Amino acid sequence: MERKDLNAFAKGEALALAIYELADKIEDNNRLIKTLIRKVEMMEGKKEKEVEELLSEQDRAIVEYIKKEGKASAEDIRKELHYKGRNAASARLNNLCKQGTLYKRYVGKKVYFFLAR
Repeated sequence: MERKDLNAFAKGEALALAIYELADKIEDNNRLIKTLIRKVEMMEGKKEKEVEELLSEQDRAIVEYIKKEGKASAEDIRKELHYKGRNAASARLNNLCKQGTLYKRYVGKKVYFFLAR
C-alpha cells in the first residue's frame, strides 16, 4: 500500500472509532433521560395525590366528575352538586382554574372546564 492509502485508512479507522464512542454516549444519555422521566412521573403522581387531598369535598366531587365525563360546564356542575344557581358552580370552577387543577376553553358563549394534568 502507498503511504497516501495508509493515511486515508488510519483516518477512516479513527472516524469509525469516534462514531462508535459517540453512539455509546448517546445510548448512555438515553438511559439517563428515561430514568429522569420515570422519576418526574413518580413525583407528578405524588403531587396529584397531595393536591387532591387538599381539596374540599365539593371540589373533589367536581374533579371526579370531570375525570369521569372528560369536561364540565358550570351548568353540569350545578346539576351534579344540586346548586340552586350557576354562580356557585362557576366560582368553584374558576377557583380550581386559578389553583391549576383545571383549565377552561370557550366554545361560543359556553365555557368548558378540563383537568389540567
